[in-house]
Amino acid sequence: MGNTCCLGRSHPQQSRLPDVKPSVKESHSKSAKNKKKSTPKPAKVLKQAKTLVKKQTWQEVADFQPQKTVHVIEDSSLNYSSSNSSSKSEAKREIKTLNFMSNRSELNTGLDYSIIQAESLSKSQQNQISSLLDRYADMVSEDDEEIVDGLGNIIILNDKKTILITTQALYILNPDDYSIVDKRIILEELTLLIFNKNKNQILIELKSEYLQNLIFQCDILQDILRSIQQVNFEAFAQYIPWIYDNKIEELYDLINEKGISKENLYTKDKLNVFKAIAENGNIGENVLIVQKAKDKIEDYAEEIVILISEIAVYILDGGYGFKKRVLFASVEKIVVNKKDKFFVFYCVEGVYVFCMGEEGFERCLNVLSKMDIGNIRYEDVRIEDVERSREMKN
Repeated sequence: MGNTCCLGRSHPQQSRLPDVKPSVKESHSKSAKNKKKSTPKPAKVLKQAKTLVKKQTWQEVADFQPQKTVHVIEDSSLNYSSSNSSSKSEAKREIKTLNFMSNRSELNTGLDYSIIQAESLSKSQQNQISSLLDRYADMVSEDDEEIVDGLGNIIILNDKKTILITTQALYILNPDDYSIVDKRIILEELTLLIFNKNKNQILIELKSEYLQNLIFQCDILQDILRSIQQVNFEAFAQYIPWIYDNKIEELYDLINEKGISKENLYTKDKLNVFKAIAENGNIGENVLIVQKAKDKIEDYAEEIVILISEIAVYILDGGYGFKKRVLFASVEKIVVNKKDKFFVFYCVEGVYVFCMGEEGFERCLNVLSKMDIGNIRYEDVRIEDVERSREMKN
């Protein structure tokens, strides 16, 4: 798809300009090209942008808001064109509203989430978003298009904001005027999600040293994160990794921190683990252990991978492809055979056997014994009896 960044992402080539709003002159550079060939020198623009971003703070961003332009909105659709357009052939931008049922990518059938759709906004708000996308059009590759996935109301440092999620970037907006942008973050910058005990709060670590990590809270955080993960998967064919740290009392303590090791989170196996959870569980589920196992005690048994989170056991095939998710809430009992080194999960929907070597068995036993599961029994149950029970229940 294009270049490959340091974290292994394959991504299209696009402008890496920092989060600075273009001037009116810059925002109409495409229209200017139709009138004359000369364009501003890129080096000068980059130099100016780099100078601004070092001084930029949340309060100072508003100083760089471009002047508003007038657009003509068609009643029959959300297509629009600039009123100062000099060519009928100039491409029109369209606000496209797509939810989880839209299947926007051949790579993924879509995650299940529900956020505010642009089509449900007032005409004035749609016009504001149109103006916003028009101003940033030059930052999007000519081979790509910026599509609105949805919006959500969030809180940053006790201030009410609106987050706009598109297929190119995240925008932090003024909730009273969607054309005013506090912050624009391209998807390539999103490298890690950090969770703590507060399930409604998230810290998103950004790659650039010039950008401050983003932290916000939201009542529909899971839906917002699913939207972000969906557009990220469509752009880079992978989900953003996450970590969970229950020792962190306040994520605000980490807002300026950098250097959290992420390289081991971007291995092929780890990304497949995040994929299995993102598509079949909850974004941010705390992964306790990932262990290779077999579904029978015989040597010829199929190799599988079991992933134990705080709320479920995921059964993956040997290549980390998803097979089954079993909630601990549905587990009636867990039988542990220390002699032959296997676990038997008796669940509402069936019986599952996990056989493994001594080291893996002890690791899983240590994790399970610390969890509040309740009904764990230590028995020298025969595998033949387990197989009969599994055939009857499954």
